[in-house]
Amino acid sequence: SRSGLHNGQEATIVLGQADFDSRESRTDPKKAAPSDIAVEPETQRLMVSEIGNNRILIFDIHPDRLKNNPDAINVIGQPDFDYIGFDPTVSRNTTRSPHQVAVDSKNQLIYMVDGFSGRNGVTIFDIHPDRLENQPDAVDVLGKLNDAGEPDFDRRPANDVVNGRFNAEIRSLVLDAVDHRLIAGDQYNHRVLIWQLDEDNRIQDRTARWVIGQPDLDSSFLRERSAKNLKKPYALAYDDRYKRLFIAETLSDRVTVWDLEPERISNYPEAIAVIGQRDFTTRLPQRTSNGLFLGDSM
Repeated sequence: SRSGLHNGQEATIVLGQADFDSRESRTDPKKAAPSDIAVEPETQRLMVSEIGNNRILIFDIHPDRLKNNPDAINVIGQPDFDYIGFDPTVSRNTTRSPHQVAVDSKNQLIYMVDGFSGRNGVTIFDIHPDRLENQPDAVDVLGKLNDAGEPDFDRRPANDVVNGRFNAEIRSLVLDAVDHRLIAGDQYNHRVLIWQLDEDNRIQDRTARWVIGQPDLDSSFLRERSAKNLKKPYALAYDDRYKRLFIAETLSDRVTVWDLEPERISNYPEAIAVIGQRDFTTRLPQRTSNGLFLGDSM
């Protein structure tokens, strides 16, 4: 509970190690080497993406069953728990360098970023417990199209065009399950793209509807630091109560805050607040109570 939270408190459970004092290299393929996590609260499962092992592990975290160092119950992106090899190809049932994940609990979907060495897009899987098996087929992909304009699960390289349908490297994403929007950080295009979804949070238009950080969907310039421009957006968080998007920028050592109220959202908007810097044009990396040093994260 909130009343029990305090600085310096001890954790109660650990995943990926035998105990709180261990720091062993992972040798059991059912244990996690996490790069990102997301909770599915309806069925009490934890989704853990592993960049180095090109997969997502799923853990049962129900309070009645959770224990230290649990085994995963499902794997996405690999045929089984024992296979952790690297195959440079991508397909409908494989993942490559999975980064951030987001879960739609109501519709039992997981949205996963396939990183720069992989698909360079967003892959969507059905995770309903009654249908989920190891190495499932994806139900959709965003950011990869064939010559006919249809979703292409086998296309890997970054596209040589930049617009609302293609991207260079989606690194982060969040799902707005209330107003049905998918928000993704296109890191090396220095922008954030927003897609409008249908009421079941499924893709209804392959072209992003809004862009933050660039004046239009065809631009990808590294622009001067301001309230409208982004420099290498690395991580996202969304507050669906107050409709605010938080964007961490590694080339600005700051977090910018954006108003995404549906009635006010527009292309190339201005941020409403900045965290970690005194104004929108300053970059002063610092480790203080009101400063940030994010580093040039890759």
